[in-house]
Amino acid sequence: MSEQAALPGTAATTLPATAAETSPDNPWPLQLLSQKLKAHIDRTPSAWVEGQVIEMNRRGGNAYLTLRDVDAEVSLPASVWTKVLDRQNVPLERGSRVVALLKPEFWLKTGRLNMQVRDIRPVGIGDLLARIERLRQALSAEGLFADSRKKPLPLLPHRIGLITGRDSDAKKTSSKTRHCAGPQLNSKSGKWRSRATPPSRK
Repeated sequence: MSEQAALPGTAATTLPATAAETSPDNPWPLQLLSQKLKAHIDRTPSAWVEGQVIEMNRRGGNAYLTLRDVDAEVSLPASVWTKVLDRQNVPLERGSRVVALLKPEFWLKTGRLNMQVRDIRPVGIGDLLARIERLRQALSAEGLFADSRKKPLPLLPHRIGLITGRDSDAKKTSSKTRHCAGPQLNSKSGKWRSRATPPSRK
């Protein structure tokens, strides 16, 4: 099915109903694409996410945040009313770990995607412990902590694994004691680098 549209200064034209039907000879007006994007994003529900506040700037009644994932190098800008921030008992600051209720918004005229923070809460030690306890109770209800699932521990370990750096003292010591009586010792060495260290180029 096609759409009828009259552009300023032109006669009514038949526009493709879907993006897949557009072509160089029959394109969509830019405003139609923007309208369809906005309609789709407006239907997107809000979602609770967890992250870390790495930037925060207040400007009048608004504040602008940058949230970063706690495990991956992924960040997302967001905006929030200052009255939402002022509801917190403990003021948020850079480095705060939070859970936030985000709702995507699309600005039609500028084509800008904004993440609006509807609610935000700090995640403290007490909150983390409470979440761990809820998880423990859920796993216990599934029977994962039942005694029938537990395996008896040996008096002494049968095998010990050692992960160490190449040419480290720990590896040298383990090599000397490998032939002594006791558990079997398997060692593994490798190269290690932190997140901030760039990968080596060969």
